[in-house]
Amino acid sequence: MNQYKINFDEYKKFEAENIKPLMGICGLYFILLKNTEIPYPFRKSKLIYIGMSEKRTNSIGKRLLGHYDGSSGNEGLVNY
Repeated sequence: MNQYKINFDEYKKFEAENIKPLMGICGLYFILLKNTEIPYPFRKSKLIYIGMSEKRTNSIGKRLLGHYDGSSGNEGLVNY
């Protein structure tokens, strides 16, 4: 039987020092804008990205660092 854990941590600023503790952790992550809302079809939202890590070798920390420094190649995130 698999064990799952759900964490809803407080918001953290998108900075390398806040990303490093997430190395080796798998799961879902959300990237939100601080002040800008995007007009989506149902309502405005600060959410710009939902990501997922399934393996520790490609952990949340590794994926977020790639988004942070632009090496992920996600042009939408780089533009924000």
